[in-house]
Amino acid sequence: MASQDTPMSAAHLPLEAASIASSSPTQQIAVLDILFEPSQNLHDLALPLLQTPFNSYRELIDRVRAELHQLAERAATNETDKKILYDILGSHPRLGAPKSSHLSEFSRREQAKLATTTAAATSPGQGAEDEADRLRKLNEEYERTFPGLRYV
Repeated sequence: MASQDTPMSAAHLPLEAASIASSSPTQQIAVLDILFEPSQNLHDLALPLLQTPFNSYRELIDRVRAELHQLAERAATNETDKKILYDILGSHPRLGAPKSSHLSEFSRREQAKLATTTAAATSPGQGAEDEADRLRKLNEEYERTFPGLRYV
């Protein structure tokens, strides 16, 4: 099973953290898509990092985070890096948007929790529609203000 510092239950992760470096790219991508939103640019950024062993999923996440920070620094002066960064950030689903088959496990849980909270806080029917409409408007406003980014 995965180490205790795994950000989610080991039942959802197909590999031991220590074995990822020796796994196939397909298996590595499957792990990335559980931990992060599926994104070809994230795969391109993270797969080289996975060639060296690490002891935990926390370490993997920290390595990817460090690489994303470096990408963000480069994006300040490089338009290509900016597009890559925005693509990765934009892979996160919009809050309250219809479900997509391309959600990470974390986002599936987050969206389910949001739907449950909304349903509990509002009466059936109109209240839920009002909440969905408000989230849609907030998403649109945020994306107009910050083109290429998502309100999450």
